[in-house]
Amino acid sequence: MVDLAATTTFVRVLSRRLLLGTVLAVAMAAATLAPIVFGVLASELISSLGIDRWQVGMLVSASTLGGAFLSVWLGRLADRIGGRRATIATLTVAGASLLLIGAAPGLIFMAIAASFAGIASASSNPATNKLISTEYPTGSQGLIVGLKQSGVQIGVFLGGWLLPVFTIWWGWRWAVVPFAVIPLALAGIYWLATTHVMPTPGDAADIPSGYLPKLIYRLAVYGFMMGTGMSVLLTYLPLFAEEVFGMSQELGGLAVAVTGLVGIAARLGWAHLAEGRLGSVPSLRIIALLAVATGVVLAVGDQLGGWSVWLAAVLTGLSGSAWNAVGMLAIIQMLPTSLAGRGSGVVLFGFLGGLSLGAPLVGWSVDTWGTYTPGWIAITVLFAVGYFVMGLDRR
Repeated sequence: MVDLAATTTFVRVLSRRLLLGTVLAVAMAAATLAPIVFGVLASELISSLGIDRWQVGMLVSASTLGGAFLSVWLGRLADRIGGRRATIATLTVAGASLLLIGAAPGLIFMAIAASFAGIASASSNPATNKLISTEYPTGSQGLIVGLKQSGVQIGVFLGGWLLPVFTIWWGWRWAVVPFAVIPLALAGIYWLATTHVMPTPGDAADIPSGYLPKLIYRLAVYGFMMGTGMSVLLTYLPLFAEEVFGMSQELGGLAVAVTGLVGIAARLGWAHLAEGRLGSVPSLRIIALLAVATGVVLAVGDQLGGWSVWLAAVLTGLSGSAWNAVGMLAIIQMLPTSLAGRGSGVVLFGFLGGLSLGAPLVGWSVDTWGTYTPGWIAITVLFAVGYFVMGLDRR
């Protein structure tokens, strides 16, 4: 006979795990979507708002720079209030910021909305890492971290694919709305589903204490290098395809979608390898080498032809888009639960700082010199520095 009680318990646990996985992935996707909106819709923003390329880059900076300075504080806050509350707050702020981006009447209001998105971006990893550290035991975290981090790439894929389509149907402002409604709705659902759930041991009750290992600070430097390069790639790869090779906006957005699609599988795969025999540091060094290859392909893209855009998109998905899965897994495994949010905030400070720097500088260089090549060379060098940073201490 079927044990009804056991079956009911299994279904309840499974439902909770599915909801938790969805919440983690959507929180990461929504919190990091603003730079994708600015990159995929760059040509629309330039014509609609009457701005230059470097100002598109400044919008990307606005969506990351404020978050970079708040990331350490938000990491400590996640440790204090717990992963559930922090994640629900992240979903709410992310959805609201996307609504504001779609409604912004001009550049100044758009920058304010982008800054609001930076708060969600800064809180996303500390909140979700904290939640994972309290919900999953050590040794079974690789898959869920990979799934969680793949949420970013799911957002990249859907944004690159659907934003141009929705823009054709409804205009670019309304195109952003569906991406805002989903996290807001999910925040409400998860809040209702967990209102009566008792706190997990080590969740909000933990008070951050102790010192962070040196590897955390090396991860922050590595994240800065990768973030600088990724802000350039995701912001200007569509424009590069449109302006240098004459591709349509739809094809430019599709290049970003390819990056996201490859990145989904890459984050799952790299997290599994890093949790297994390969280890986090060797995985991050290989990822940096693949990122270097991405920069080289784009630097000589004028000679290679339009197919270089697609090769660069695939390599970006395998490298720069995937490092977070390994980096966040290293944080969760390395630190006690009470420091998971704080450690995530430190690493995110470096990553978001890089994201805020690269796009406006390269946009200015293109406006000044009329070519993307210096920017591609610059990020190649930064990716190489990241490789050597992770090799400073072989222990």
